[in-house]
Amino acid sequence: MTLTEAALRYNRVTIAGMLVVLLGAVISYLSISRAEDPAVTVRVAQVVTYLPGATPERVEQLVTDPLETAIMEMPELDHVESTSRAGVSIIRVELRPEVTDVQAGWDKLRRKIDDSRRRLPEEAMAPIINDEFGDVFGIMLSLTGEGYDQAELKEVADNVRDRLLMLDDVAKVNIHGFAEERIFLEYSQARLADLGVSPQGLAQLLAARNIVLPGGAIRTGDERLVLEPTGNFNHIDDIRRALLPLPDGTLVPLGSLMEVRHGYADPPMTRYHASGVQGLAIAIAMREGGNILELGEQVETAIARLERELPVGIEFEVLANQPDRVEERINEFLVNLLQAVALVCLVMLLFLGLRTGLIVASLVPSAILACLAFMGLFDIGLDQVSLGALIIALGMLVDNAIVMVESIQVSAREGKTVRQAALDSARQLRFPLLTASLTTSAAFLPQFLAVSDVGEYTRSLFQVVSITLLSSWLLSLTMIPLLCVAFIRVEEKGGGDRANDDENDHKDDDESRPGLAARLAERIYAGYGRLLLSLLRHRTLTLAAVGGLLALAWLGYGPLPKIFFPQAERTIVTVELRLPFSAPIERTRAVVEEIERFLTEELAAERDEDGGWTRDGVDRWGSFIGFGGDRYIINHAPEPPSPEYAFLLLQANRWEAVDEVIERLDGWFPGAFPTSRPASRRPASARR
Repeated sequence: MTLTEAALRYNRVTIAGMLVVLLGAVISYLSISRAEDPAVTVRVAQVVTYLPGATPERVEQLVTDPLETAIMEMPELDHVESTSRAGVSIIRVELRPEVTDVQAGWDKLRRKIDDSRRRLPEEAMAPIINDEFGDVFGIMLSLTGEGYDQAELKEVADNVRDRLLMLDDVAKVNIHGFAEERIFLEYSQARLADLGVSPQGLAQLLAARNIVLPGGAIRTGDERLVLEPTGNFNHIDDIRRALLPLPDGTLVPLGSLMEVRHGYADPPMTRYHASGVQGLAIAIAMREGGNILELGEQVETAIARLERELPVGIEFEVLANQPDRVEERINEFLVNLLQAVALVCLVMLLFLGLRTGLIVASLVPSAILACLAFMGLFDIGLDQVSLGALIIALGMLVDNAIVMVESIQVSAREGKTVRQAALDSARQLRFPLLTASLTTSAAFLPQFLAVSDVGEYTRSLFQVVSITLLSSWLLSLTMIPLLCVAFIRVEEKGGGDRANDDENDHKDDDESRPGLAARLAERIYAGYGRLLLSLLRHRTLTLAAVGGLLALAWLGYGPLPKIFFPQAERTIVTVELRLPFSAPIERTRAVVEEIERFLTEELAAERDEDGGWTRDGVDRWGSFIGFGGDRYIINHAPEPPSPEYAFLLLQANRWEAVDEVIERLDGWFPGAFPTSRPASRRPASARR
């Protein structure tokens, strides 16, 4: 028994199976993971080691070379590159594309680094290994507070982070742009010398204080009470009142010997500006397999609640928001799906009739729903690659239904019953249609087999196209014959009219009577036949014309841009600023503030009283001074902290304004910064 025969004989089971697929598609669509980009294993890690006060040459000799030598012993290593700057060594480690157990590779990297620490100078800090370099922080917020100092703002940010980490789809929350708090002790060398006290001695005395030591415990009949020794520094006044012994045995408070004040690390390691105002950046990463749309809703609800609870003056601003873009992509696909169904129905109705057109058009949503059900089964999420594959498949999956329905109609017109015509057509076409589907999906096989980051990124292209086309083939052998048997009425060549089960003798005027569309189709076919006969009579001229068209296509191919991923229609513009390595962060901050003034005065978007845009431009931005921020999209590789570097993330009010913003920035930069020209660009769809 063939598949088609089983589908027709057990039609109730077939209908139940289709309903199960529909239910599975709905469940899969509601629960499937959603993200802008597919999950990709980033096989890159950074090793950052600080050696304060060392020149780049000394850093290269004492830190970078020993660590590089140890890292290059790893068999999983594909590429390593290093940068040695004043006081810091930065090593970028990349594993081979065929390495699947990345975590095992990073564990080996840590062991290599630990074994090499004895070869580093004692002044070198412990190497910082960042093996979570590929985490994408799809939501980035700016936190500002007028009248709040940095410590107060950091306390608010910590509270926000704790609340956000409680959300179901949040995996990690990073805070950037805050300055480390410090307690400064300022003394007079002459006064300490008069008292016979050295700064080193004071440091040792203070180091012996404010340490946590066990105080023992007191046992009672029913309880065990733990004792905590007093003397810890809980406030800056505790430091001022701390008694220090002088060489003559007297005890004096520390505040009488030196000035004790609270401050921040100077110079700061990093700074963050939110649209020109100093603040903090909060980056939110989604858990693996999460739903970016649900994450956006959860974060939006949490922020709205926090805004009601936090003190007056604290403000949040959304800098980057992947959920909006993903929702836009999904809505675009749904619109394309509806357009495809409408166009197929229109064409089929014009040339095949009402019933035939509806039967053929029913394959489009059915195949997409079946594909969604299998995507959930195979853990394939909705992202810009899988959605692109679905859109590609929309133009091909209807072919199987057209071929099958046309074959059934032709066989039925020759005198067979519709049921027998469906069985014979399925028997003749099942392997040719399968071969055609597999041949089409094989065109995308190289992306699936490629052992590279790009291959892993585009893997779902082959998977989704193959699933959709095979679903179309399967439905063409089951659902389409079932619908044809139920609804198709075909006029026989002898003039009679046969029903699908030979029991109905009535005639379907809409299907059998040739209308305007049918007559138009006949004329088109007749003209096409005359054209073919004319071309066959003049074969030499026809071949010469085809050769000329081929040559013309070859000449036109040359100037076409060769890109794997096109530029994305994003509202984002990025600006990278890199000053000479000797530039301090204060100079970098001054240059960034000058850029921000230009953005405010010349490129800022404007609204009218009703909230509509009156001028296109930059709506908001975030300035990461001294570092590159977080990976807000998969193809952004953030720079490690460096005082001469800055990264600006600009949000235009609409994507059509991006080109003008870039053009005006590029025209202004050479005159404003002739020695250190910043670079502005728009991010690509998936530049890796």
